[in-house]
Amino acid sequence: MNRTAVPRLFAATSEPQVLGSAAHVITLRFLPSAHHPPPSRLPTLSLVGASPATDGAYQAVFLNFEDMVDQGLPPVFEVYLGVPPCTAPCDESYAGALPFSAHAALDITEVFTRLRSKPEWDQKHLQVLLKPRNAMRSTAALSIGRVSLYTEHRTP
Repeated sequence: MNRTAVPRLFAATSEPQVLGSAAHVITLRFLPSAHHPPPSRLPTLSLVGASPATDGAYQAVFLNFEDMVDQGLPPVFEVYLGVPPCTAPCDESYAGALPFSAHAALDITEVFTRLRSKPEWDQKHLQVLLKPRNAMRSTAALSIGRVSLYTEHRTP
């Protein structure tokens, strides 16, 4: 059976984000239309290309960075998920490095799957930590128009 992946918006920021030399936390609020059930009732996430017999309702999860505008040469930002502002990031929450272009998308399927299976999973929000690898030069700047979380669902 041939199935088509349909993206669905799960969460998004409502205001632009301006990054500096310090770590920056973005709180994504899950949309009511996302119907985000407790972890015990969530379908199994599987990676793209898995067998249709074992696939759950979600095929993939993407974190999108839209309308990025940089000035000068900003540093690379490391992206971590589910890290409260007072906690140090760890490898388990690492989602990837933010590439600089007008739009970037990180496939966060594996990290998202791990996080939502934990007892401390927040049913309403996802913390996204952007941590610069190096200090930002005084002549550099980076703003992100919108950060959004999309899931891809299969349809028959």
